Amino acid sequence: MYSRILPREEWGRLDSIGLPLIGPPVAPDDAKIVVVEEDGEIVSMMAVIRVAHYENLWIAPKYRGNAGLVSRLMKTAKESVLSWGSKWVWGASDTPHMTDLITRLGGVKMPIDSFMIPL
Repeated sequence: MYSRILPREEWGRLDSIGLPLIGPPVAPDDAKIVVVEEDGEIVSMMAVIRVAHYENLWIAPKYRGNAGLVSRLMKTAKESVLSWGSKWVWGASDTPHMTDLITRLGGVKMPIDSFMIPL
């Protein structure tokens, strides 16, 4: 058994596994597929995806509810992500306000639990 990064030209080998690979928004340079093979057969795989992530939204209390401020903040945040070549950004919410904002930006709730894993 050995593990390796599967070259992009071999990603078609994963079609038989039946798992969704990586959605169209992920830039090619932001994804790697790690596989474990035995005798040339893929016996395990995992996608490793580099992502942009919106984090730590804060607004001074006297400015909360100011749509222009939020619009300005989000426009510049979006431009910063686009400058990296990313077509999407990960966003998490721990408040109803943030959930509402993400939803209004077109965010789609993911049916997962999300974790930070120390390396």
